[in-house]
This record gives sequence, C-alpha cells and structure tokens, in this order.
Amino acid sequence: MLKDYFEHKKIKVEDRCEDYYDFLYDYHKEDHIRLERDKDHITNLYHQEGVYIPVAWEWVVPLSKLLKEKYGEEVQVLEVMSGRGLLAQALKEKGINIITTDNLNFKEIRNKNMFVDLDDILDAEEAVRKYNHVDIVIMSYPPNDCDVSERVLRAVRDNNLYVLFIGDEEPGYTASREFYKQMKIIEDEGINKINDLYKGFQPYNDIIYLIE
Repeated sequence: MLKDYFEHKKIKVEDRCEDYYDFLYDYHKEDHIRLERDKDHITNLYHQEGVYIPVAWEWVVPLSKLLKEKYGEEVQVLEVMSGRGLLAQALKEKGINIITTDNLNFKEIRNKNMFVDLDDILDAEEAVRKYNHVDIVIMSYPPNDCDVSERVLRAVRDNNLYVLFIGDEEPGYTASREFYKQMKIIEDEGINKINDLYKGFQPYNDIIYLIE
C-alpha cells in the first residue's frame, strides 16, 4: 500500500501514511511542526496519492453532526467523484449513511487501494439523477477543465437537492468558471463554523460552500 510508496521514495518515517488513520491530516498536533514548514511538499505527496482535501476529524466531526441536525440521524448523503473514498470513510465512521460514486477516470486513483468500496461506478451527473432520493450531495475538488461540475449542479437543481461543495473559493483549480457563475451559495452558520476549522492544502484557497 502507501507504505511501499513512501519507502520507495525514501521519505522519513514521520511522513509516511501507513494506514487510513495516518491519512487523516492533523495540522494542529505539536509533532506535526514539520508539516507546517513543508506544506508544499506534503501537499504534493497527498496529491500523488489521489487525495486532494485534508480530511481531518477537526472539521469532519462537526460536519457529521451538522448533517444529522439538518436531516436527522438517518441522513442519506451521495458523494460524487469520491476518488479513493477518504472523506466517505471518515463520515461513515461518524455514523453518516453515504453512497460513494466515481467513474474512475482520474489517473491518480487508478491501481490504488481504496479507503472504502465504491457503491457505484458512474458519471457524477448520472449518480445524482440515479440516487435522487438522498438528502444532500457532496462534491469535492471537481476538475476545472470540463463541464462535470456544471452538469452536477443542473442535476442537483432538477431534483431539488443541495450540494456541499469543497473546492476553491473562487475559480481556479477546481470546477469550471461557469459553475462559479451559476452557483447560488446558501449562507449557513453551521457551515461558516466548519470553515473556521477547515484548512485546505497549500497553496490552494479552499472553502466549503452549501449550494442550491
């Protein structure tokens, strides 16, 4: 798994992500001072492994609580473009019922071990239209060089759903420019509090938006 990768690259032991729990990026532990100093280096390591958002309990726990407060203990979540499923696995551990989907077209996740088994392999828009019984959709770091983010937004609106978008605050590395023009942000105090805890990888200016 990742252990072999890090050993091959001769990366120091403290940089290794040998299992799922080590992959939960903890940017406040005192023993992670080196991560603060070498953020770009660490960001590149994670990206090479197909992980694009820093999944940390510090913001995942309040997010799971917020989802249950809004939609009930049996909240149903659909994640599109789940990738290797790190966020999905973290949410599952906090009691969130989540359907994971991805078309596996992204080269960084091919031939990689998954953190959670995908429930369905299909296009993001198709996933929204197929699983339109859910309470909310999560979309993290969609590519900026195609229209998939726009298509997901259309499907979300066609089915009277909401999407929790994790990506750039403004057009840049994630989603298309047209997506940013079309999205309607819902101001939510709970999401604002989670954004106070969420810190994206350097040098990206990530944010969590609730969108309709």
